[in-house]
Amino acid sequence: MTMDLISGLAIVASVSMLAVALVAVLATRGLREDAVHVDPAAVHSIAARVLATVVVVFFITAANLLLIAQQISLALGTFVVGLLLVVVLYLEPSLSGGRRQVAEDKEGWRR
Repeated sequence: MTMDLISGLAIVASVSMLAVALVAVLATRGLREDAVHVDPAAVHSIAARVLATVVVVFFITAANLLLIAQQISLALGTFVVGLLLVVVLYLEPSLSGGRRQVAEDKEGWRR
């Protein structure tokens, strides 16, 4: 059972790293200087969201593998780390972006 867990985590880690490398290659290809009609901010935003999704999927998959191997405490710890990453990667940027928009709106009415 332990070897199955190790091999499963190794496969999940290698697939996640492959996905990260693929996103990095595609993002740099989209940001080349000879590319026309490409908004660098849009490419960066899409790449950041895809990378955040890869990280979240990695932690969910690792937690599932640990549950299958009946490692409940390790699975719970992995799940908590995954939840914290969801907050940091998805919720915090949208909240801080909303605060910036409100601050810009307050300044905009004076002009």
